[in-house]
Amino acid sequence: MKNLKNKVVVITGAGSGIGRALAIEFDKLGAKLALNDFNEKTLHETFSFLNQNPFYDIFDVSDRAAVFQFAEKVAAHYNAVDVVINNAGIAMNGEGFQDIDLDK
Repeated sequence: MKNLKNKVVVITGAGSGIGRALAIEFDKLGAKLALNDFNEKTLHETFSFLNQNPFYDIFDVSDRAAVFQFAEKVAAHYNAVDVVINNAGIAMNGEGFQDIDLDK
């Protein structure tokens, strides 16, 4: 895999499952992490597997304003972003992705 030492990796949904596994693996590769989850408890559990204190924010990715604020905070904190993994899921009452109104 390409050298990711000191590269900035943003992962949403990092509190469990695939997001947690990705955070652990990118941490092992020496990446700087910016993590998100809506569940503060599970996100802090993810931290226990890491060798760093990542930049993080707690919010629901269905909140468009919060997503943009997170992007601004990450850019201000690290001055760059190299990888974005939009792993967090959004349940929209059975709507298909193509039917989601992003302005809701």
